[in-house]
Order: sequence, then structure tokens, then C-alpha cells
Amino acid sequence: MLTGISTEQATNSKRLVVNPHNFKYRLNSPEICSRGSDVLLWIHSSPDHFRNRIFIRNTWGNPKNFIGNHHRKVSLVFFLGMSTNKTVQVAVEYERELYNDIVQETFLDSYQNLTYKAIMGCKWTSHYCKSAAMIVKTDDDAFVDTTSLFNIIDKMRSEGRFFYNTLLCHVWSHSAVRRSGKWKVTLEEYSEKFYPPYCSGLGLAMTADLPMRLYKASLQEPFFWIDDAYLTGFLGQRLNVTFENLADRYNIRSSMVSRDTKQDFDSFIFYHTTELAKHNTDKLLHQFYDVK
Repeated sequence: MLTGISTEQATNSKRLVVNPHNFKYRLNSPEICSRGSDVLLWIHSSPDHFRNRIFIRNTWGNPKNFIGNHHRKVSLVFFLGMSTNKTVQVAVEYERELYNDIVQETFLDSYQNLTYKAIMGCKWTSHYCKSAAMIVKTDDDAFVDTTSLFNIIDKMRSEGRFFYNTLLCHVWSHSAVRRSGKWKVTLEEYSEKFYPPYCSGLGLAMTADLPMRLYKASLQEPFFWIDDAYLTGFLGQRLNVTFENLADRYNIRSSMVSRDTKQDFDSFIFYHTTELAKHNTDKLLHQFYDVK
């Protein structure tokens, strides 16, 4: 049965590996950060989401967009599991050769295995992108206004904040554990009524120290299939991370944008692309990126 473990208990406990991450790389792109990176854009993707990856490469995730304008070296990586479809897998391998920005491990890519994908991201980043001072993690169905995000982080740094053991995100606090539906969790899986504070899966930014520390912490934390709660909730609790709440900059539902609110759509930083499709996004795209 999974129960919360305090920082002190974790520190004093025997360093037994209860959640080994023994998967191998089917595809790797170890040179992504070889020339040095200030920022790593870490994207969780599914093997057959080819169009999503193309969209990100051509818009907000294109490293060339940051040359000169933002004075940052930015790298882009997509993390995938394995597909059972041989045609899709062959296409992914060709895509990796073409773009050199895909990392794939040998677990099955599925909703129940998203936690493996998060651990993979931590392990790969801590090994192959040590130069990155900041990591922006999101999914392939998201759009990120990186200009606004970087401005917020720069302001926080000037104030002496956001430099170590910090997560910047929409923080879910006192979130109830669901016992039915899509996110059903049994008492055997997790016995508490509420999760520890954790970040929305739509997107987050983390300080450079966290990928390695999260990966090491995952080895001592029993597997839990809801990746957001596991990575930034259970592991965040072990590491006593600092949360900087950015909840008002997330567009999670289109109902958050209406004529009755004072919040303009352009004020958001993290968007679901399904929500972007419901609005006129030409202004947003042309404002920050060279999109034809």
C-alpha cells in the first residue's frame, strides 16, 4: 500500500530500490544538448502523434526562434514509449533520423505508463543535458508562450527566487483521490483521501537540479500510475520542493476565456491546443513566431 513518506523518513531509510527503471533506449538523441543549452523543452509525446510534433517544431518549440531574440540556447526533445504498430514504429525511427530530437525507451507507450515516461525524462536529462539551467516540461498537445514564461522566470531570479529545488506551475492543492472514473485509484494503490500538492500536467518549469534528484527519488518511491501526482506530488514531497503557483496563466478549459471575464486569452502561458483551436490564434502565432 502506498503511503506518504516524509523527507526525514526518506533520508533515514535504507536506500533500497523499490522502483527500478530498467528500460533501455530504443532510440536516443544524446547530442541534443551537446553544444550547451540554457533551456531544455521536454515534451511527452505518443508515437503516432506525428502532426503534434511537427506543429511544435514549427512554432513555439523551434530552437531557431530563440536565436538573437531571446538570447538563450534552447534545445528540444520528445520522449516516447514503444508502439505496438510496426508501421508507426518504423515511421518514428525515420523521424528520429530526420530531426534528431526523439528519445524512446522500451516500455509500452500507454496511459498507465506515463509515469515511466516522466522518469525517463528525468534520467535522460540528468545524463545528457546537464548544461540546461531550466527545464520546461509539457505534453505534445500543449502550446507554450515561452516569451512570457521566460520573462516571469527572469523577474523571479532578479528577486532571488527560482534557483534551486523549485517548480513553477499550476499547483493543485488538497486534490481529492478519485475512487471511480478515468482516474480511479484503489485503496491498495493509495490509501489517503488527498494527494500532496502537485503540478498540473499541462506544463511546468523546473530548476536544473531537479531532474537528477527526482530520478534518484523515484528509485525509492513505489510506482504510481498517475504521473503528475507521482512526479511532482509524491517525489516533490520527498524532496520538499518549493512550488511557485502560476495558476492564473493556464488555459485548461475554454470556459476560462469569455467576454464576461477580464482575463484576456493572450494572458495565458500554457494552453491546450484543443483550446487554441476554438480561438483565433493567428495573432498569437505571429506575435512570437515566424509562422506563415
